[in-house]
Order: sequence, then structure tokens, then C-alpha cells
Amino acid sequence: MSSPRVAIVTGAGSGFGAGIAQRFAKDGVAVVVADVAEEGGNKVAQDIVAKGGKAIFVKCDVTKREAWENVLAETTAAFGGVNFVINNAGATYASKPVLETTEADFDKVNDVNLKSIFYSVHVMVPALLETRKKGGPAAVVNVASTAGIMGRPGLTWYCASKAAAISVTKNLAIEFGPDQIRFNAICPVFGNTGLKHMFVGQASEEQIIKTIPLGRASEPEDIANSTVFLCSDEASFLTGVALPVDGGRLA
Repeated sequence: MSSPRVAIVTGAGSGFGAGIAQRFAKDGVAVVVADVAEEGGNKVAQDIVAKGGKAIFVKCDVTKREAWENVLAETTAAFGGVNFVINNAGATYASKPVLETTEADFDKVNDVNLKSIFYSVHVMVPALLETRKKGGPAAVVNVASTAGIMGRPGLTWYCASKAAAISVTKNLAIEFGPDQIRFNAICPVFGNTGLKHMFVGQASEEQIIKTIPLGRASEPEDIANSTVFLCSDEASFLTGVALPVDGGRLA
């Protein structure tokens, strides 16, 4: 019997991240719930364990390298290694005209949505290379956004940070393809999470839903199913993909 596969999910204390963590656990993957929010993160980890899964919570500010190093140390101590890294933690600012945005807005979205991936790569890829040497699967999924593919006035710098995340994903897929570490991105449309009020701006939620052919917002389960699929053996020939999970929004 081989040891269970291990997934680190950032921002897993709520929203998409919680859904991803719970979906991995359902498949028997050991999960590291990484989040700055201790209460939410602990609850998600405890719920997984209560249902018979394997999970630990590790407090993590994804904008700090030392936090990533701690997550890796805790993961290795608990589960012996890592197979999957899900860079889900994200941030935005309230939708507004670009000339009203601030340097703080710019720094926030780029630190949380892009610099976090920089640290993730530098800390986690060496561990994933070790996983590959032992014959285990290794994959990274960056949670980007449909806003990284199409324009979204009112959220210019947020969109830019997500477009950068997609570009990074494609470049890493090429660079680490020979090592058999796969990098893919998920691009959710407007979703039912705690951040959804930040994206609305001048439009109503109803108006945004009307732009989605399947007629609803994305749910954590939608993002979780696609993320877990991209880490699965069935997706072993998929790398460098930016997968819209958007109900047809980009069609």
C-alpha cells in the first residue's frame, strides 16, 4: 500500500480553497489547509478529519517566503512529502475606475496573486523535484481568473495580476516539463465566495450572471472538481493549460 498523495492548498479556510481541500480529501489525498485565517482554516481541517480524511492546518501568509518554508516543513513532518500545490489564495480591491486605484491596491493584488507564486515556486518546486525522483506524481495549479484572459474595467490591476499568473503557469510548464512536474491554471468566473461583493462594482450581481451562458455563478465545487482533475493521473498529459471554469463566459 503506497502512502497517500499530499496536497497543499492555500487560502483553504474558505471559498474555493475550502472546496478544493474537501474535494481532495474525498479522494483520499492528505491535505494541508494553509491560510492566514486560523479559525476558518482550523475548521476546514477539523471537518476533513471528522469525515475520516487526513488534514492539518498551517497558518500561512503567502506573501512571505518564511511562511512557505514553514508550510513545507510542517507538511513534510506530517505526511513525508508533497505531490500537489494549489496556489489558490487571492486578493482584489473594490471595483473602481483605474484613476481612483491606489498604489496599495496595486501592491495588494500583485503580492497576494503573483508574488505568492514566486515564493511557492522557489520553496515548493525543489520538494516536488524530490517527489519526482521517488516516482511520485507532482503538479501545481494556480487559481487565476477569467479576468486574466478578458478585460474587466474597474479591476485593471487585479486583471493584470491574474494575466501574469497565467503567463507564469505557461512558462513554468515548459521549464519543468522535462522533470514531469505539471503546471496548470484554473480560470473561474464570478463566484459565490466571500470576495464576490468586491467584483460587482457598478453592475448588479444579476447583470453579471446574465453574461454567463449557463446562468449562474461558479461554486466552490465547480472549481474544486476541475482543480482535482488537473492533478489526477487522468490529466497526466495536460500542462500549461489555462482552463476556464466559467459557464461559457468566454465562449
